[in-house]
Amino acid sequence: MRSSPAPTTATIFTSATTRDRRRPVSEPRALTLQVPAAILEAIAELVETRVLERLAELDIAEERAQPDYLTVPEAAERLRASRQRVYDLLSSGRLRRFKDGTRVLIASAELDAYLAGRAVGQSLPISSRSRRGSRARARRIDQARASLDLGVPA
Repeated sequence: MRSSPAPTTATIFTSATTRDRRRPVSEPRALTLQVPAAILEAIAELVETRVLERLAELDIAEERAQPDYLTVPEAAERLRASRQRVYDLLSSGRLRRFKDGTRVLIASAELDAYLAGRAVGQSLPISSRSRRGSRARARRIDQARASLDLGVPA
């Protein structure tokens, strides 16, 4: 014969408040409740479910808030590496750079692919004509673009 679990006693302290500020507030009063363990267990399960749902919502919101492009310091923070390491990855072609004026940007998706171990394509210079470059260099870059069939007119 199975006996029912003993009720758990919970003590809740309440304080009486008054609307009249001249009268002092009375001392806190204790309210004692006897709650069966099964009810406490059900409450704990509901709280656990709601907390997990909220955490999942926060994870989804955090993923949506991720920017499409990162600056070099942001990419370094995500890699937990130095800025120089990010510049080295850009120079070696393991990551592609995108220029926005003077800023160097890295695609978030590409950085995630690099972290997952997937290959990231070799980067090409943005402009085929450089102020300091020669025409021969520009021609070689145009030929490389044409051979890769990037859809960029040569």
